[in-house]
Amino acid sequence: MGQPEKPKRNMYALGCSCLASMTSIVSGYDEAVMSGANSLIKRDLKIDDTKIEILAGIIGSIAAGRTSDWIGRRYTMILACSIFFVGALGMGLARITPS
Repeated sequence: MGQPEKPKRNMYALGCSCLASMTSIVSGYDEAVMSGANSLIKRDLKIDDTKIEILAGIIGSIAAGRTSDWIGRRYTMILACSIFFVGALGMGLARITPS
């Protein structure tokens, strides 16, 4: 009577689930940062809310569409989650310098 064999772990699925959970965590952080940055962008570029939406939304949508055509939806999501996670880490680990 031997021990039942443990099932193998799917490392790809594990990696995707880790990136997905981290993305949802840093999503709130990103929203907070962008809401604070939007007022500064509006002031510096002297643009209104509509132009901010276009700047933030349409450019990202076009880039995501082109990337999805190039490498597929699944890999586009993996790439986006990875970039999002690395960006959040960079913002979190950045040093604040006095101005």
